[in-house]
Amino acid sequence: MPISYKVMEISQLFQKIKDPLFNHLKAAEHFRNALDEYCMSKGCRRPTPDKPEPPPAKSQISKTASFGGSGGGPFEISDNSTTFNLQKVLLRTGANIDNIQLMLGDGVKTKYTPSVGGVGGGPQVWQVPDGEFVTQVEYRSDKYLHGLTFITNKGHKSPAFGSNIGDYHIITIPEEWRIVGMYGRCGQYVDQLGFKIAKTIYDAKTESSEIFTVKLTDQGIESILTTE
Repeated sequence: MPISYKVMEISQLFQKIKDPLFNHLKAAEHFRNALDEYCMSKGCRRPTPDKPEPPPAKSQISKTASFGGSGGGPFEISDNSTTFNLQKVLLRTGANIDNIQLMLGDGVKTKYTPSVGGVGGGPQVWQVPDGEFVTQVEYRSDKYLHGLTFITNKGHKSPAFGSNIGDYHIITIPEEWRIVGMYGRCGQYVDQLGFKIAKTIYDAKTESSEIFTVKLTDQGIESILTTE
């Protein structure tokens, strides 16, 4: 039965030879040429460099404006995933926003943030429609946070949670940014609330490597394949 081995980069195959007269670059070149000749004689596919791997992704975190009062104590919650977005909002509401919790996810995995605030009011849940994401949040606030409404990129609105007491404010999530958490102040109620937002960015592309898979049989090398 054939056995597959994954070998190191061709440029590193001869690095363990410490003879100062040995030309590593020349040896690697001869090795590539020998592989090419063997493949042409046997009709196997000619080795080609790997497709470059995408650059590593990371999240750049920022904050929206926050609205409400100065009561309670501070909180700040976020996730640094490069794929999570707001998928569900869980609240307790009456005349105020008593409590709030977010569910983040990417269609495969989900994560609930801690809930913040008190235990008053009645429970409310809103699910972001499939394939949509929140782009705006409407507030009603004074020294407390009284009301919240969420708006998606397709114009769908959540119910108006809480009440319409206080001044009206609206925040807009910048393009390519997504809600990944929240911050503000809370105690018996959610006194003040803003959202943590993230944008996925990519580091500069690094030099790609040539990695070959060599398939061996009892008769010798059967084929030479690049990792794809």
